[in-house]
Amino acid sequence: MHRHLLDPRFRDTLARLMRRADLSQRQLADRAHISRSYLSEIVGGHATPSPEIVDALDTALDAGGDLSRLVLPAGTADHLAATAGGQPITPDTVAAFEAVLLAQRHLDDVVGSATMLPPVLAHLDTVSGLAARTTGPHRPALIRVAAQWAQFGGWLRTSTGSWPQARTLFGRALEWAIEGDDREMAATVVSYQGHVAWLTGQIPQSLGLAAAALRDPLVYPGQRAYDAYAAARAHAVLGDLPAAQHMLDLGEVLAGQAESWPGPLPPWQYYRAPWFWTLERGLVRLYMCRHQPRHAVAAVAELTAGITAMPADLAGADWAGEYLVQLAAAHRHAGQLEQARAVLDRARRIVADTRSERVRGLVAAQERRLTAIR
Repeated sequence: MHRHLLDPRFRDTLARLMRRADLSQRQLADRAHISRSYLSEIVGGHATPSPEIVDALDTALDAGGDLSRLVLPAGTADHLAATAGGQPITPDTVAAFEAVLLAQRHLDDVVGSATMLPPVLAHLDTVSGLAARTTGPHRPALIRVAAQWAQFGGWLRTSTGSWPQARTLFGRALEWAIEGDDREMAATVVSYQGHVAWLTGQIPQSLGLAAAALRDPLVYPGQRAYDAYAAARAHAVLGDLPAAQHMLDLGEVLAGQAESWPGPLPPWQYYRAPWFWTLERGLVRLYMCRHQPRHAVAAVAELTAGITAMPADLAGADWAGEYLVQLAAAHRHAGQLEQARAVLDRARRIVADTRSERVRGLVAAQERRLTAIR
């Protein structure tokens, strides 16, 4: 029997639909005829509902299939094996690749990028080989999936600090996104290229790429909100606080639009949620406080709130450890040194679990700054 998978967007979509319907967990459980404790497990990410339960929730929320469509197809491994054996590409094959990629994104949030890099690159090699030889009516769908896979590989390279390899994969992803006429992925890749520029200290380049990613008004507003916050950070580092505040305000508007977005959510955007926007606001305040110390208290409050609200199944990710390091920096700027050290202890536990050398380096650098304070 094939075990089904859920799209990583399932839990955030369920929460959004509950807010839209103004239903509590108790009310939804009663409508869907399931136990309240079981629904609590589903909402908390501790239980995987069956397709039948998902259908019941979909009906109770009058969601029109939005939840049911997030049950991934069974038999994924069979489709991939058949393709590897030389059978032609079919829509089921493309769906299988999408299912595997979604599962690997979720695993990255649990076990860390260093662990996920080898299997993801192996799958990317397979998809790249198929893209090199596939023609005909199924090529556009395959190319769009290939772009997603290259973007994810680029993210893993970014997360592990392999900047040149990340840029190479993002370049490949952008090429495929353009061929596949996928404006969402194209904007996402440009945004990630800007993130690499940010992480490598190329602030003007990061600002320019954030502006480029913001340019298309038809792109999912959650992507554009992130880029507005990224631009705000860059302006803050460059000392232009009025421009930083302007982009921070734009980010707020776009984040609000993302919450009411009626269109389909791109599968790689599953983590764009209110807690994420809180974290991004906190980062902007952190960089603003370098020029105006009064922002340090707001940075601590925003980063703390975002980390507290982060879903439990994401809180151990290596990128979550990076936000903890930023929170420690905010505490340091606010003169709260003991709190900063306590937060770094939490980040160290994530480093131990995920083996993230990049986050380990960030923790060490923040420790040195704390030690230098007398």
